[in-house]
Amino acid sequence: MLKNIITPGQKRNPKQVWKTINNLLGKQNKQTVVNELDIEGEILTNPRDIAEGFDDYFSNIGPNLASKTGTSNYDFEKYIKKTKSEFAAFQPTTISNVCHLLSGLSSNKATGIDKISSKIIKTAAPVISDSLTYIFNQVVTQSCFPDEWKMARVTPIFKNGQRNLPENYRPISVLPVICKIMERILYDQLYNYLTKFGILSDCQFGFGKSHSTTTALLDCTNEWYVNLDRKLFNLVVLIDLKKEFDTVDHQILMRKLELCGIKGQAFTLLKSYLTNRNQICQVKNVISSDRTIRCGVPQGSILGPLFFLLYINDLPQCLNETKPRLFADDTNLTAAGQSITELENAVNSDLEDLRKWLIANKLSLNVAKTEFILIGSKPMIKGTTDLHLNIKIDNKPIKQIQECKSLGVIIDQYLSWNSNTENICKK
Repeated sequence: MLKNIITPGQKRNPKQVWKTINNLLGKQNKQTVVNELDIEGEILTNPRDIAEGFDDYFSNIGPNLASKTGTSNYDFEKYIKKTKSEFAAFQPTTISNVCHLLSGLSSNKATGIDKISSKIIKTAAPVISDSLTYIFNQVVTQSCFPDEWKMARVTPIFKNGQRNLPENYRPISVLPVICKIMERILYDQLYNYLTKFGILSDCQFGFGKSHSTTTALLDCTNEWYVNLDRKLFNLVVLIDLKKEFDTVDHQILMRKLELCGIKGQAFTLLKSYLTNRNQICQVKNVISSDRTIRCGVPQGSILGPLFFLLYINDLPQCLNETKPRLFADDTNLTAAGQSITELENAVNSDLEDLRKWLIANKLSLNVAKTEFILIGSKPMIKGTTDLHLNIKIDNKPIKQIQECKSLGVIIDQYLSWNSNTENICKK
């Protein structure tokens, strides 16, 4: 039946395949509906007040969390290896490249605050490519990103927990479509530079070409299986950061860009992109007043994820005893060995170093959601039942679990995949 419904084009696009299957099953995307919002005990029910409450909360997430980390003598620069390569200027784009990017737009993408839809821009691509190319090249030449393109329309997307608490929502920024084309032009040149000179960490699997959740999981599980064959335990810590995209400090990020070799005109343009950003929040059809964004990178942008990768690119440099793997902010640390005591000491040592790195970079750890799992064969795990592992960070204990969900896959302490298989069958 599916063979007759799914088109050849959809077969090459898993997202479209699942969209078709969900439509057949009657599963539609659930719209975010917020009838009330609890802001520090004050219950908001008026739609405009709810929109203003969300906007105020989202725009202050980063500054509020950063203020709680306090000041310290930890220097973020000591973890960074300064590159000898340089990226001094973005190159002008061409009409053919702009036309190609415009024609590749998805017609159903959300519309930014300028109300110019991607469908209209895509249709008009042959006519407007010449003019847009001139505008884009002026941005590059003058190293100035237009303020109109930096105004985001933020939509709160519910994650889990209580629906009336703002911390249980993720802010998704919808930027003008033209802004995303400009970002793509800059992204391609910047990403090519970073990969050409090997600046991005080998431990990072997120937002990169030929990298995915699959490659990250394969890399992890392969090492864990090899360790099991060698009769070694794997002690894996699953790190959970608080509002990581929203707490990126702009000054630290700009300094890290400099240390990565971003200089001159390129540096000025990227600084212009980051500064003087504003957002409004839309709930249903109600729009809040605009607020200035003082830190963080916009979720929903093209450059935002790449900036985040650069921000945490030096995290592996703070570790000596464990091997990290990162998929954007999703991080796990692995220590392998025969002695549980040695593993415990190794992991605790690196967690203390990680704590210092987080403070230096004004990031916060969610200790309550940070967990660890001891992976081994059944006989190995059985021999540890009487042992109590004391894994902690900042003198706060970390919870031990027997199975975890990592990048959408359930992993148990025996690497048996039974729980993951059962979960898939239920779906």
